[in-house]
Amino acid sequence: MLDRRRLAQLCEMLRSDNDHERSVAARLATDLVRRANTTWTDVILQAEAKPASSRPHQSTDPPKSSDPFRRHPYLTPERNGVVAANLVALLLKKRSLSQWERNWVLGLQQQDLAIGLTDIQWRQAIRLAMEFGIWPGSKATRRRRKKRRY
Repeated sequence: MLDRRRLAQLCEMLRSDNDHERSVAARLATDLVRRANTTWTDVILQAEAKPASSRPHQSTDPPKSSDPFRRHPYLTPERNGVVAANLVALLLKKRSLSQWERNWVLGLQQQDLAIGLTDIQWRQAIRLAMEFGIWPGSKATRRRRKKRRY
């Protein structure tokens, strides 16, 4: 049986600005369809065949969850009073970011941060900010790395 709610969530993730998030969502959605022993054509035609009145009413409100990070794909420019653009600027000043982290933060900087970040992007940015002690109420757990001399 195809979990249509999960499939809808994955399809919503296809709207992400992040290439990696989109590719992961597409792969997971395809796996979900494949495990249900059906095809994308069948999924689309079945959805098209149902009259609108037989579909349950869908709320436009974000899903309620105990985990505040689970409301992907809603973009938010601010979280806990911290503006996304300011957080990205502070993270870029940190010299001990790994190469991957620096490239990821630079990718965020290229986005329109006034619109906001996805919940997954917020989660990663908050994790980094907490490691460096720049998230409100956190203490730095990462120290500046010393360069090795060879």
